[in-house]
Amino acid sequence: MRCQSLVMVGLLAVSVSNSAHGVTIDFDSLERWDVVTTQFPEASFSTEDGFQITVRTGDLGSSLPNFICTDPAGSPDLGPPYGCSNDIIVSFSSSVSGLSFLAIGGDDVGVTAQVNVFSSGSYLDTIGIVTDGTPLIPDLVDLTAFEDVTSIRIHSVIDNAGLGFDDFTFIPEPSASLLFCLGLLGIGANARRLTIG
Repeated sequence: MRCQSLVMVGLLAVSVSNSAHGVTIDFDSLERWDVVTTQFPEASFSTEDGFQITVRTGDLGSSLPNFICTDPAGSPDLGPPYGCSNDIIVSFSSSVSGLSFLAIGGDDVGVTAQVNVFSSGSYLDTIGIVTDGTPLIPDLVDLTAFEDVTSIRIHSVIDNAGLGFDDFTFIPEPSASLLFCLGLLGIGANARRLTIG
C-alpha cells in the first residue's frame, strides 16, 4: 500500500512539474493563410463576427516564419482598415502565469493597442501595447505581473498598418483538481502515519 501511495505521489509530482514548464505558441507549425482557432491544446484564438485570425508570413523580427493577424472572413490580406486591427481573444485551457507575447509590425510610436486581462471571467486590468515605430523589430507585451490568467482580449488597435502578434509565452498553472488530489494524498499519508505510529 505504501508503494502505491509513493507511486501516486510521484506521478502527481511529475504532472505538477510538467505543468510548470513554459509554453510558446509561435504558429510556425501552420501554413500561410491558415485560419487560427483551436489548433493548440493550451489556448484557443477567436475574434469578432465577420473576421478571422490568419497566419501571415514575413520577416518582422518575430520567430520565423509565421505570426497572426485579423482579416475579414474569406478575404485575407486586405490591409488597414480592414485587416490587422480587429479584436483577438486568447482563451487558455487552464489558468496561466508568466504571460508575454510580441506585437509585430508597429509603425507608430506610443500606445497603439490595448490588452484586457481576465481571470476566471473577472476583469483584472487593461495594459497598453506600446510600439516604438520600428516595424522590423517586435515589441514585447509583458503581462508577467498577472497570475491565474484565463483569457486576454487585444483590442483598440490604432497603429497605421495594424498589428500582428506572435510568440505567446506562458506557464500553465496546475489545475485545481490536481492540487485537490495532492492535498488529499497529503492528508491521507499524514493520517496513515498517525495511525501506524
